[in-house]
Amino acid sequence: MNVRVGTFNIYWLGHPEKAAGRTAQHIDALGRIVGSLNADVLCFQEVVSTLALADVLARARSSQQEWTFELRSGARVVSGEGGGQQQVAIAWNRKRVKPLEVAVLADEREPPRFARFPVALTVDVRGAVLRVVGLHLKSGQPSYLDEDSANRRLAEAGRVRAWVERLERGHDAPTVVCGDFNGPRVATHAGEEVVAASLEPFRSWPDRRWVDPVDAAGAPAATNWQEGYTIDHFVVGPGLTAAAPPAVVAFDADADLATEMVSDHRPVVLDVTV
Repeated sequence: MNVRVGTFNIYWLGHPEKAAGRTAQHIDALGRIVGSLNADVLCFQEVVSTLALADVLARARSSQQEWTFELRSGARVVSGEGGGQQQVAIAWNRKRVKPLEVAVLADEREPPRFARFPVALTVDVRGAVLRVVGLHLKSGQPSYLDEDSANRRLAEAGRVRAWVERLERGHDAPTVVCGDFNGPRVATHAGEEVVAASLEPFRSWPDRRWVDPVDAAGAPAATNWQEGYTIDHFVVGPGLTAAAPPAVVAFDADADLATEMVSDHRPVVLDVTV
């Protein structure tokens, strides 16, 4: 069974100040972009308002797609509610997908404290079962190349790896990890080596395949269109096959959409066979 998984950093969605310039037209555009992905499961980053995310998903609805991130119990598949902080959310097309199990890595007894908690959702896509883990790792502050941020990201990546391995013990569902890693698999820009090194736990993960989006020449395709970085990724676990590299949806090629009020990230989708 082929399953399409996507990741989309949606830029401070619903924040009253950071996204104050976002209009109904931008929300409409986001809904159209989400619908165009034709995905089964989507991981979102930088969700501040779950009401705003519900609005975007409602605008992606079609005869083949009905998006939700809410379980029958009423619980939402997000990393945390309220506080004006960025959250990770996982949504699914309920025309094709049934959610089975949710987990959030929110145990703060072990450092470091995550900037945004990772979320895992196990789903059944027409009989094919897999686990999707959505991430948003520590960003570089005050700059992308900041070494202290890279060290914290390294610790986060190590904790995520160990958590996923715990989730997989005794469970047959294969796992794909995706999201905004805030760093590249390999350094392609000057000074980027320290940022790339922060993701070593994923690069050295046994029996996993890190699949990067690439352009027509086979070079890494930028997922942050404003700065040209490739920082949104997929790591595919045993039991899953990715026949082709992830596809980057360059909505910013339309000059009317080339604004962070739509997003500063491009969505990325990957087809996996379970």
